[in-house]
Amino acid sequence: MGMLKVSLKGHADTRWGSRANATEALHSQIAEVTKALKNVAVASKYPEAVSTANSLLKKINYNFLCTLSIWCNILTHIERVNEALQAKGITVSQACKMINRLQNILQEMHESDNDMVNIFTDCKKNG
Repeated sequence: MGMLKVSLKGHADTRWGSRANATEALHSQIAEVTKALKNVAVASKYPEAVSTANSLLKKINYNFLCTLSIWCNILTHIERVNEALQAKGITVSQACKMINRLQNILQEMHESDNDMVNIFTDCKKNG
C-alpha cells in the first residue's frame, strides 16, 4: 500500500513505550490509516478484509479521535519520565522529582479546560 510513513504496530503489555509508540503512530497518521481502510473496503476481493475495514471505519469517529488525542498526550508524558527513570545513575531524589512533575502535569491536564478545548477543537476539525 505504501501510504503510511510509520508502521502501525500493536503494543507489548509490559512496556509503556510500546503503548506510547503505537498510539503516536496511529494519532499522527489517522488520515492515512482512514484512507487505507477505505481503499481496502472498496478494492479488496476478500470479504473478511472488506468487513473488517468497514467495521474499523465505523469506529473512527469524534469520540475515538478525542480519546486517541488524550491518550497520546498522556502517554507521551509518561513515556518521557519512564525512559528517564531507567537511566543509569539516577538518584532516588531525582526520580521522586520526576514523578512529582509527572503527577503535576497529569493533574493540570485533568483540571485545565484549555487542553481539552484544544483537543476537542482539533477533533472536530479532523473528524
